[in-house]
Amino acid sequence: MEEIKGREPYSDHPLWYDVRGLMILRSSYRDNVFRQAYFFVPHMGARHLEIAIGSGSLFYFFMLLRRALRLEEVEILGVDNSSEMIGSARKKLSGFANVSLEIMDATQLDLDAKSFDTVHIVNSIHSIPHPELCLKEAFRVLKPGGRLAVNALLFPQGNFLQRAVAERVNRFGQKKGILRNPFMRHQFIDLCECAGFELEMAEERGNSLYVRGRRPK
Repeated sequence: MEEIKGREPYSDHPLWYDVRGLMILRSSYRDNVFRQAYFFVPHMGARHLEIAIGSGSLFYFFMLLRRALRLEEVEILGVDNSSEMIGSARKKLSGFANVSLEIMDATQLDLDAKSFDTVHIVNSIHSIPHPELCLKEAFRVLKPGGRLAVNALLFPQGNFLQRAVAERVNRFGQKKGILRNPFMRHQFIDLCECAGFELEMAEERGNSLYVRGRRPK
């Protein structure tokens, strides 16, 4: 497969990307990795797709938790369109034989239709230029009855200080090119439903919206 050149926003050293990501998670998302792990970690089917896996650091933490909890080992494919991020993820996840990684555009997945049991999109749907296409691709590659889990960044909420900090961080992200736009709750739900998903839950936590949906049988 021809490699897609890493986008400029993701050409920084992966360590800086990880540190910056943790700061954004706390200040912009008003969220934490443990809450995200509780949502994503237990919900991987026998064949699982991780879209926009990034540097692999957060997913590495998820995999360690799966081992600690003695959850069933599943077949996992992680994709990202940045060669720098996939290179970092390959180093971090080399100890997991059930994980493979490929450079791929989230809006044009080079994958067979109806071939995955679950799809996750973690901390990234709001960074993808055409999120509606990404969601449609997630729907396409899911088997009938397959499930999507995704979290989306919402416009800042909370008290004045919380909103001011989040807005400042979001402006930095947009200037850097790592954030397109936050969503309104109803806007993101509409995108999921227009892609074909039947929603099972949509829950706000801080400035994040957590959604689970399924492809109808």
